[in-house]
Amino acid sequence: MNQNNNLPQARKPIQISKAPEPITPLSGRHSYRPPAKAIKQPIDWKHWIHMPLKPWEAVALSLNINPENMTHHPQSWMGSGVHFTNDSFPIREAETEFTKRLELLKRNLYDRTYFLGHDGLVTMQAFAAWCAHIGYINLPPELVAAKPPPVAAPAQTPATPAPVETVGASDGVGPDKAGPVEDGLLTKEIAVTFDGVNGWSADRWPKNLSGSHWLHPARKARGTAGGASAVWDPLVLAQLIHGETNGDKAKEQVMKAFHSRFNRNPVLIPWRDAFNEYFATYCTSD
Repeated sequence: MNQNNNLPQARKPIQISKAPEPITPLSGRHSYRPPAKAIKQPIDWKHWIHMPLKPWEAVALSLNINPENMTHHPQSWMGSGVHFTNDSFPIREAETEFTKRLELLKRNLYDRTYFLGHDGLVTMQAFAAWCAHIGYINLPPELVAAKPPPVAAPAQTPATPAPVETVGASDGVGPDKAGPVEDGLLTKEIAVTFDGVNGWSADRWPKNLSGSHWLHPARKARGTAGGASAVWDPLVLAQLIHGETNGDKAKEQVMKAFHSRFNRNPVLIPWRDAFNEYFATYCTSD
């Protein structure tokens, strides 16, 4: 009989794992949650109508895309121009059309028939007129409404020939006729109201309105030879001159001059609130 069977058996040593402790999942406010998908916001046209636009913002609005919903591509800094992620566009065709329109607009920014050619910004009114000139269709109605109205043909009768326009009269230098003016001020009213603004006297304003094509997006209606004066939107005039002025200090000075006129002259009451909103956005006041 083997006596070793009665001896206690030696225990094997306990093996201790060298692996790290298991990870305990986080919970509560520290737990991982995938980022929520941004909600697309509708276009606030009342905001954009008073905003000097970057070219890509204007083109986006022409496609009924809210610029605030667009996302710059994270690698766009590596190349020239502006680039956006695919989800910035509702469909692929919209992205293609956006690229084409943006390139065309950038090459036409110095066409002073429509644009200021300064700071690379455009007004909604000037851009809308340019879109109509290019022939874009299916534009948002809010953008179409921003375009200056077409010039109405003067009434003709068999006994009276149609009045002939001249350069001076068509821009409001000729005599004014009394009567209601729709959504604007006559040339002489603009000259008196803005006398001294931008260094322009009341005598100089009519000449500058006539000869400066970059101011014409603010013209609501032409005048006629020996007849009615041209009609101007004073708010758009202020925005155009603000955009054309060089230097932050000079811009602030000219806008403070406009601010004084809009808030003290009763004739400008219909445009006062819109101007003050624009002023608060782009200017500072002591």
